[in-house]
Amino acid sequence: MKILFSIWFFLEDLEMILRNQDFHRGRLLLEYLKLKIKQIIQYKSSNTTIKYTKIFGFNVQFYNYKALIYMVKEVFIKSQYHFETDSKEPFIIDCGANIGIPLLSFKMRYPGARIIAFEPERMAFKVLSANVENNKLKNVHLMNKAIYIRPGKLSFYYDAKNYASSISSTVKGRVPDACCEEVDAVLLSDYIDRPVNFLKMDIEGAEGLIIAELASRNKLKLINEMVVEYHHHINPNEDNFSKILKILEDNDFGYQIISLDRRVSGKRLFQDMLIYAYRKA
Repeated sequence: MKILFSIWFFLEDLEMILRNQDFHRGRLLLEYLKLKIKQIIQYKSSNTTIKYTKIFGFNVQFYNYKALIYMVKEVFIKSQYHFETDSKEPFIIDCGANIGIPLLSFKMRYPGARIIAFEPERMAFKVLSANVENNKLKNVHLMNKAIYIRPGKLSFYYDAKNYASSISSTVKGRVPDACCEEVDAVLLSDYIDRPVNFLKMDIEGAEGLIIAELASRNKLKLINEMVVEYHHHINPNEDNFSKILKILEDNDFGYQIISLDRRVSGKRLFQDMLIYAYRKA
């Protein structure tokens, strides 16, 4: 049964590759197959040991093949953070940069992009920094800080599966409230002092608070496009999705929404949802 599921998911990935319009499909398939083969060969390797590979010509450090392939699928195969601009030096803000796979895709498409990337988790930031340095990426400013609604120290929750958040959760398989470290937090609005071509936000539960903070300081008007991963029911008893949509509507954004989870029927189920928002005026 496990083999059947693996074949099924592989065929789904293959279908997405064949439908991809943002990257050369042949090269995308080759890169994906190389990673899958390496994962099979090294499936017993430790998740705490730094590993090395090449993706689209970039030298990439990482810890976990499964997590890396998941990110490659999100960024390159599904093109979740695709945006278009005429600017040769777009200003991009990456909140929740992890080890930098989305950042690499931004630089691949727009080599002259100016990027600010936030990643509070210590081990992920170490690898993120190495991936920027090893690929000699210019105009990238890395911040080992969390973004939150007030500056200062913040409890940052994490687990062994690489979930991390400033919001604890009782959802099975998400961020527990047992393990945490103290990190520095800053206001995202303090870093938006000019037009932002693209904002990417994947911060595991705090996204609604941050969008509200940006709106309160009149900074949303400076953002042209954004992709926000919304974590619905990270607290199973709270239903706040309409609040973030109302803020976007009030600030002249249109939006598209997709659920990243297959099952949607049931009570208090956790859902990862992507909001692609774009300025209408």
